[in-house]
Amino acid sequence: MKSILKLFLILASIYFFFFANPIDVDAQYSNQNFSDKKIEDCHPAIPECIYPIQKPELSKNEPMLGEYVFIKDHFEFNIPYTITNGTIKKISMNCDAWSLGIEIMSNKNGKLEIDIPRELLDPFAMVLLDNEEAGKAKWNEPRLTVWFPPDSKKIEIIGGNILTPSSGSCKQTPNHPYSYLLSPLKQTKNDIEPKEIICKEGLGLIFKSSDNSPACVKPSTVTKLIERGWAKS
Repeated sequence: MKSILKLFLILASIYFFFFANPIDVDAQYSNQNFSDKKIEDCHPAIPECIYPIQKPELSKNEPMLGEYVFIKDHFEFNIPYTITNGTIKKISMNCDAWSLGIEIMSNKNGKLEIDIPRELLDPFAMVLLDNEEAGKAKWNEPRLTVWFPPDSKKIEIIGGNILTPSSGSCKQTPNHPYSYLLSPLKQTKNDIEPKEIICKEGLGLIFKSSDNSPACVKPSTVTKLIERGWAKS
């Protein structure tokens, strides 16, 4: 009987040692220098304790993906980008100045990759980094890659060339996935005059008789709607 009781006490001690008081390794070493940890510092309840415990750090080099969206006249532009070792605070496109400004934050060497389609800037001219010509930039249409040092503040991408007067910026040309023609209602909300609304190729513009709102329909439908009094041209 005494042997059974003794065995029970031993088993109970082992249970409470291993399971009732689990070791919070993360809390135990959260404020310590892991590089100084030795094997003898490990708790015997941890089987993998043959090596010093080191808390894995999250990689800070993972790129951040994003998309800059803006509306100009009849079109919506979608500009995808990827930034490594930095964050983007603000992006602004000045179509009249042929300039795309990107405000960034970074405390180490980083890289920005951004798609610049011809509809946005044509032709591409130069890249400024904090108001000086960027030391390292690579153009592989439509992808522009700019490398920047720590504490960089602004990247400015400039287009335009007096030798190509037919080119420009923010062209009103559909080019999936970078630029889309807005719907008639969205064009109206963007202060486009009703008579200047553009429809997709193969569609005709009409205005509903009930509320004068614009719509784009097939040419074969235009006549029928007008004849029935549902719409006017």
